Amino acid sequence: MSKVPAKVLSAIADARSNCIWGLFEDVPKVDDDKFIRLFEMCHAIEALTENLDAKSSDWVAKSPLMLLNALRDGEIVARAYESNSVIPSAAWPGEIETDPEAFDNCFWYGVIERNDDCFGFVGKLPVVKSRDAEQWLASLLPKGISGAPNKSKAATLEYWSLYEDGHEAEGLQWIQALDAVNEILSQKGLPNVSLRTLQTAIM
Repeated sequence: MSKVPAKVLSAIADARSNCIWGLFEDVPKVDDDKFIRLFEMCHAIEALTENLDAKSSDWVAKSPLMLLNALRDGEIVARAYESNSVIPSAAWPGEIETDPEAFDNCFWYGVIERNDDCFGFVGKLPVVKSRDAEQWLASLLPKGISGAPNKSKAATLEYWSLYEDGHEAEGLQWIQALDAVNEILSQKGLPNVSLRTLQTAIM
């Protein structure tokens, strides 16, 4: 396995040591050498993608959306901490509000309290194996830092170069904007992105 960038390890350490607003103080503890809790991943995502300190109060709900999409797409796998059983990707909510300011799904807070948050796992604490979390978080970094291309950032740059005022201002649908972005990415030898990835990156 490739070495985990120091920036990723630092973001995880900061997320683990800071519970903003006391919101996560009651979340059960886990073995940090083996697992990372979802709210810690969200704070690490924010620190890595927005260049914010994980304890910053300037925190929004975009990172839970990014994590949820990764869980739904199978890019990363969560487990129920109590039983170490895999949580299937289909258990995660698929129809949710995509506006970060309105996002109120609680799947990432701690112990699952509603089937709407993770079907069939009420009362369980979802976690991700530390090594898997580290590798996935490293994939969010620019290529020069992690060695892996950041598909989301590349797609975002191409999108705004095509649609300065957004694709809707030109009377286009999301799928048309996706096709245009992926065409440019392909011309540059970069990987294509899914509709969900593009929407999450732009919204």
